[in-house]
Amino acid sequence: MTNSNAMPVEPSVLALAERQLGLISDRQLDELGIDRRRWVRAVANQQWLDLSGRVWLRSGAPCSGLTCGRAVVLHCGAGSAVSHHSAAALWGIPGFRLWPLQVSVPRTSWGGTDRIELSLPRNFVDDQRAIDHRVLVHRPTAWPDRATGMIDGVDVVRPALLLLQLAPVVAPKRLQRILDHLWSRGLLSGPSVAAELAPMLGRGRAGVVAIRTMLDRCGPGYVPPESNLEARLIDLIDAAGIPRPLRQKDLGDNVRWLGRVDLYWPQWLLVVEVDSDRYHGALSDREDDAKRQRALEAAGYTVVRVTEFELWHRRDQVIDRLRSAVAAARAHVAA
Repeated sequence: MTNSNAMPVEPSVLALAERQLGLISDRQLDELGIDRRRWVRAVANQQWLDLSGRVWLRSGAPCSGLTCGRAVVLHCGAGSAVSHHSAAALWGIPGFRLWPLQVSVPRTSWGGTDRIELSLPRNFVDDQRAIDHRVLVHRPTAWPDRATGMIDGVDVVRPALLLLQLAPVVAPKRLQRILDHLWSRGLLSGPSVAAELAPMLGRGRAGVVAIRTMLDRCGPGYVPPESNLEARLIDLIDAAGIPRPLRQKDLGDNVRWLGRVDLYWPQWLLVVEVDSDRYHGALSDREDDAKRQRALEAAGYTVVRVTEFELWHRRDQVIDRLRSAVAAARAHVAA
């Protein structure tokens, strides 16, 4: 509850805070010409809650992880953005959490410490139930021209830069899954990553080799997996030592379109389909799958089906089946 002796706050401050999740920074107060002595009294009267010594939250405004992300960006100033694991969480990448909250700002723009202490208000709501509410500041020496975007009112590093930040700390296969996840959502592509990070990929910083290797491996015409099951199957194909196939390929005979298949090796006329429990478990689904398989085989294709259970629990058997299928398809084409 605000003090009965609360001082009126200029409409310009309220209007700006309204656009910033109820937040205002010291720099913005100066830009608006707010008298600091009056502001100190407003804070003392609990009209505004001090979050970091440089950023305040309007009393009564909700406070969440997003609010804290925006507060940290305001604290660090222009050019800063939520980054690393925290940015991955905001972009909706599975397996990442917002806290501890990480922020990046170009080294030339920030002269503060590498840690910020947030004073979380009583009404703070942490949907992730984190136990570590630290704030970590990263100060990169290189910063691409298009470094930041915005999610729900919070400045966040763009997906391409996020990949470079995560590359030194995640395994190559997980980095590939992150790329595929963002690519399948239309947030980036291999060419867009190469273009955005071009000024940084030639330098000997951590993560550059992993990014360049991943992009080279994708190559032109790469299509990201449409599901975790497809990504798992690609991992098994790699383990089997089989060249990577085309993905989500439309096939037909001389007369008609027969459908889009999950994986296809044109050199062997080999098709592999992934049968998920969700989309291929019903009797009608199995009947449709069988009908399409007969049509593909009649057109000269070799078809192999792999179930969701087999992918996760019969790894070695799937690898053996893939190798056998390649050998049989190769012999069939050569005959």
